[in-house]
Amino acid sequence: MPDAIRTMHITFFLNDRKVSAEVLPGESALRLLRERFGLTGTKQGCNEGDCGACTVAIGDWEDGGRKWSYKAYTSCLVPAARLHGRHVITIEGLAVAGALHPIQQAFLDHHATQCGFCTPGCIMSLFCLFSRTPSPSPQQIAEALEGNLCRCTGYEAIRDAGRSVAERTVLAAGDIAGRIVPAYCDGVAKQLAGFDQPVGYTEMKSDGDDCLAYHAPVSLDELFTLLWKIGDCADYRIVNGGTDVMVDANVKGARFKHLVDVTRLPGLRYVRADGPNVAIGANTTLADILDDGTVAANLPLLRATAARMASAQVRNAATLAGNLATASPIGDAAMALLALNATLVLATKMGERTIPVEKFYKGYRQTELCAHELITAIEVPAQTGAWDFQKSAKRAAVDISSVSSAMVARLDGKTVAEIRIACGGVAPTPVLLTTTMALLQGKQVKGTLVEQAAQAAAAEVAPISDVRGSKEFRGALVRNHVVKHLSTLL
Repeated sequence: MPDAIRTMHITFFLNDRKVSAEVLPGESALRLLRERFGLTGTKQGCNEGDCGACTVAIGDWEDGGRKWSYKAYTSCLVPAARLHGRHVITIEGLAVAGALHPIQQAFLDHHATQCGFCTPGCIMSLFCLFSRTPSPSPQQIAEALEGNLCRCTGYEAIRDAGRSVAERTVLAAGDIAGRIVPAYCDGVAKQLAGFDQPVGYTEMKSDGDDCLAYHAPVSLDELFTLLWKIGDCADYRIVNGGTDVMVDANVKGARFKHLVDVTRLPGLRYVRADGPNVAIGANTTLADILDDGTVAANLPLLRATAARMASAQVRNAATLAGNLATASPIGDAAMALLALNATLVLATKMGERTIPVEKFYKGYRQTELCAHELITAIEVPAQTGAWDFQKSAKRAAVDISSVSSAMVARLDGKTVAEIRIACGGVAPTPVLLTTTMALLQGKQVKGTLVEQAAQAAAAEVAPISDVRGSKEFRGALVRNHVVKHLSTLL
């Protein structure tokens, strides 16, 4: 492929107007909004999706064009090219004709603004919540704000502001609820209903320091043809949620010759019952997992795990398959899927193959994926029996785990007929605690067996010391996790 940067000409709606822009491969939506459009109300904080200061609302048609919806995203993790054909609302787009938006007014009334740096992100997170759930509960308000850090510790005032808007939507639905989504959004949604304008590409000479090309194939055939053309070039990355790739680009300064965006591949975003299994497409997001009735009914462990992963903004982009493919030893999804005995469907241009999750990991950040192979689906046996998920981290849902673990067990009376316990953060890869599982198999969980199992679990892991805890601390966490798991069987 030519040694030239392929810039992209994209068209999207930005607040109340239609705009176009030339964007670079690897450029973030945050950079585009601040530097090209001057919308500096969207703040740049951590640049890795943790602080929520850069939160924006992105509107798109869902369910095959049947439902229009706004979701919160940390714009630092969204490739700018992905805005094509969508509607972006920033903090500047909420106040209409000089009148503050109801959420903005509530922040003012409840003194929820301290230094103001975090405020736009908090307001945009609440806007997306209220646009989808007009009268949210206090718990839903708190969950929507999990990904927004307040440096001035104004959390109670921020939550008060959200609760006050919720109370007003209940008491005066025609007044407040009708003003949550700006009136101009109806026209935008209608115009984007039939939007089919392709992305335009322009080639320019590379200065040797930039990502050269951003690709967005719209079929598996196109994807595999593209990967064949790329050949053996190791300097390419698959982009789905972007929660790893964009951090590498933003924080570490990583540059890639090719970024291959697979989010537009049709037919890979689904959850469906498939005989005794639940099949989950590779483009299914963590937010989809939380919202899906089939998951709630058949895979409660997976749903509980997704609820503790990242923030609402990140869950709207991050995928279950991506969390596995990145091969982090503390990727929480792996623990649930190991405990559930899940299988992965892998595909190349030559065809498909399946592999159990427990055989997928080869070493630290290493998997069984071959050249140009990708995960296309995850097949999970419908869950039966008892289950438990434990996560030890500084923040309950958003932070990376020091140790996380999951258990699925089936009892025959009071005897353990089957049990699987998986643990992460204690070895170069996520691991099944096979020695502990064998110790428990065929026995009743009572007396000293719980302590024996906890000690066995600590003995079969090999944690290291790092910024999230010493090896001794992690060993103690493993023991405690196993005790908590087994307490659900007593």
